Amino acid sequence: MRRLAFNVTAALLLLAPALGFAAAAKSGDAARCDALKARPAVKSCLAAIKLDPNSRTLRRRLGYAYLEADLFSESIGALREVTRRWPNDWQGHFDLASVYGFLQAYPSAVAPIEAAMRIQPDNLPTLMLATIIFRNVRRDETVFRIALRAAGLGERVAMFMTSYHYERGVGTKQDLPQARYWLEKAAAAGHVAAMDQMTKGYLHGEMGFKPDERKAEIWAARARKARNLR
Repeated sequence: MRRLAFNVTAALLLLAPALGFAAAAKSGDAARCDALKARPAVKSCLAAIKLDPNSRTLRRRLGYAYLEADLFSESIGALREVTRRWPNDWQGHFDLASVYGFLQAYPSAVAPIEAAMRIQPDNLPTLMLATIIFRNVRRDETVFRIALRAAGLGERVAMFMTSYHYERGVGTKQDLPQARYWLEKAAAAGHVAAMDQMTKGYLHGEMGFKPDERKAEIWAARARKARNLR
């Protein structure tokens, strides 16, 4: 029996690539805003924005500075302003969806994550964040569709998720051959839980695998090696 963990921590891990702000002047208020150190950064960001009100980078930083300071409504407001000013920038919509996800306000995260996907349909962090959001609003068919797309783009976590959906018939018809296909793809791509499931499959004949002790031991050894490399 497998369980997939979808939580806010995962959303924040996905958020990490999005925080790669474009280079900006590293002096004065802009530098202090860049430091993102709670309330002092908020004041610095606001001061820097007064000097450069059209800086998308500074406005994004302001949103995260508010978040670091636990000023959640202000964070949402700042990031919504980014999406208003730059509606075709996928990053702004992704940021807003990420913060809603952090706050577990998943219904509010739907519109911005859908906007981000429309603008960048093959962006993997966006797709993976979308699976978390849509799972938490109980849209299983949407989760499956997005996971399958990400799996096709080579995302191993999405491959494992796709296998789960096919195995259990969640958001799609049950299809054990497809479940085995995506499980093996995930395992071959280095997903340790998928390796464990491959081991169980060959040991106990789960998911329609033909029992094979030799193959079970091969996958068990690969899983042990992968854990030791962490």
